[in-house]
Amino acid sequence: MKVLTILFVLLSVLFVYSSDHGIYLRLIDEANENLSVIEQKIKANLISGGFELLRSYEIASPDKATEDKSEHCGRQGRLLLYQSPEYTRMLTRYGNKYLVAAFIKVGILQTDKGWQVLVTDPETINRIVFNDLEDEPYQEVINKTKDVRRKLINAIHQSKVGKNETTVMPPVRDAEDIRDAAKDMFMMVGPLTFFEDEDQFPQIYSARTPDVKKGVLALRDKVHKNIEAFTPDEDDASYNWSSDPADLKWHIIGEVFSPDSSALLIGITRPRTEALSFKIAGESRATDQDKCPGFDHLCAYPVEVLILGKDNKVVMHTAREMFRMDMYFWDAGKMAFMNYMNMPSMLDDSIKKALLGQSQ
Repeated sequence: MKVLTILFVLLSVLFVYSSDHGIYLRLIDEANENLSVIEQKIKANLISGGFELLRSYEIASPDKATEDKSEHCGRQGRLLLYQSPEYTRMLTRYGNKYLVAAFIKVGILQTDKGWQVLVTDPETINRIVFNDLEDEPYQEVINKTKDVRRKLINAIHQSKVGKNETTVMPPVRDAEDIRDAAKDMFMMVGPLTFFEDEDQFPQIYSARTPDVKKGVLALRDKVHKNIEAFTPDEDDASYNWSSDPADLKWHIIGEVFSPDSSALLIGITRPRTEALSFKIAGESRATDQDKCPGFDHLCAYPVEVLILGKDNKVVMHTAREMFRMDMYFWDAGKMAFMNYMNMPSMLDDSIKKALLGQSQ
């Protein structure tokens, strides 16, 4: 208890908003057309802009993790997962490990004033992913990413389905903190970086292979079979109320290969984890009028899994969930992280089992 009290005090000091770069951007508000019409218009413009749709996915509402029906908000959310071959080539020119940034995520969210369209901001993501580079190549990546960001924003705005805007959404950090991989939660998370601290994006599997391309494909096949066969452990299944046992199953909703086929990015997610994270993210902001404000973080998913062929080996990486939650849900507040301290480690174990099966 004494340790938790000290940690609480430290977090109180460190949970301070900065400025400049939000993980999310809200690009359309108060869209009042039918969801299918909004989705089709956005899809058409993004495809015209050079973005390839990987999956249209109905993401879980916080209601799926809320047993008391009087607390339900009854809202829908849709995740459109994209990639851009041009963008992927740019990322991997600096190394195949940077394929981890290849997913482009677009969310369509129901509100009491209509529908909103949000995206993960590729510039903010890349400021984090590439912060292990020296200054000159780092700035080069950021400048190139700004071009992709403009194309993404313009394509969605051209859909003309609601009020266009470019609103920076929390979590928000300033450029210097991101560049320096500054940690947001002292003692709990560590540096905000994928590659300067091996604990944040750890290697969870490694095997020798005479052909790295074939090794990547073979490991991909194993992952697909393991995810299909996955059943949650008792601690995982009982961690939080869920409306349906099927919500505990992990799913692959997108894959992107590197141009040289020696790396693969896989995106996995599941309804229970989505719903609970959105519920937690909105608890401090909830009102009688808006019972699930945390649903505006729907572009936090899927979870990135990187299969990488190198040095006659095939390896697998995925982000430590405490680090990933800090990245995408920091604004949930200190009490949320305190109240759900066991969730990240439970998810780490669940994800490893889903990817690697009983052999983890």
